[in-house]
Amino acid sequence: MIKLNYIVSSLVMLMILAGCSDTKKETPKNTAEIVDSVSETNSNPVSTVDTTEEATQTDTENTSPEEETNTTTVEPPTTGKPRIHTSEDEKESPEGTVIENIPSNWYIRIVAEDSNRSLKTNLSQLGELEESDAVQEHTLVSGGRFTNPYLDVIFVDPDGVAAGDYKTNYHVYGQGINDSWRFQIVTDDANAEIRLSWNGLYVLTPTLDAQNRIQYSEYRSSTNPLIAKMKLVDSATGTEIPAMIDNDIQVYTFNMNGQVTRSFEWIVYYD
Repeated sequence: MIKLNYIVSSLVMLMILAGCSDTKKETPKNTAEIVDSVSETNSNPVSTVDTTEEATQTDTENTSPEEETNTTTVEPPTTGKPRIHTSEDEKESPEGTVIENIPSNWYIRIVAEDSNRSLKTNLSQLGELEESDAVQEHTLVSGGRFTNPYLDVIFVDPDGVAAGDYKTNYHVYGQGINDSWRFQIVTDDANAEIRLSWNGLYVLTPTLDAQNRIQYSEYRSSTNPLIAKMKLVDSATGTEIPAMIDNDIQVYTFNMNGQVTRSFEWIVYYD
C-alpha cells in the first residue's frame, strides 16, 4: 500500500514538472513576436522619409518650368537702329498700286566693288532727315583703313562737323531745296576697275520711343519718284549718271586711271 501511494505521488510530480517545462518553452515564442512587432513599428519612419524625398523631388520638378519661364521672359533692349517694316505703312490706291510720295526722311547706300580682287563696301550712306541736328547726330566717323588691300567710300570734311573722314553724311531736309554730297572712292590699287552702284532709296519713318527718342523704321524702294531726281557726277571726267533710267537703277563702272582716290558728287534736284 505504501509503495502504491509512493508511485502515485511520483506520477503526480512528474506531471507537474512536465507542465512547467511546457510553459517555459512557450515564453521565447512570445518574446519573438514582440520583437517582430517592434521592428515593423520602427520601419514606418524610414518609409515616411522616403515618401518625403519623393514629394520634394516632385515639387522641384513642378517649379523648375516656372523658374525657366521667368528667366526667358526678359525682353531685349531697344537698339534704336532702323527696323525694316512691311508695305503696310505705304499708301495704296483702290487698284492696289502703291503710291509713293517724295519722302523727307531717306538715305542712299553707296556700293563700291572691285570684283577682280573680291573687294566690296556697302556701308556708306548719304541722306536727309527732318531732325534739326541730323548732321551732328547721324554723320558718323570712318573707322579708317588698316591693311591692304582695301576699298572704301568716304565723305571728306563734310559741312557741319569736324574735319575728317566719315562713313555717313546726313543733311537737314529742306522742302524743295536742292542738295548735294561729295564723297571719294579710295583704294590701294591705282589701276582697279571699280563698279559703283546704289540699292535704291531707303525711306525712313520716324517715331518716338518711351524715352521720347526718335527711332526710324525703313523700307527700300526702287520706284520712289525721288530717285528720278537724283544723279551721280564723276568729278574727274564730268560724266553725269542718272540714278535711274526707265525705272532701272543705274551702275557706273570706271577705272582708277593711275589714281588711288576718285571724287564724286551725288545731287538731288527737287524742282
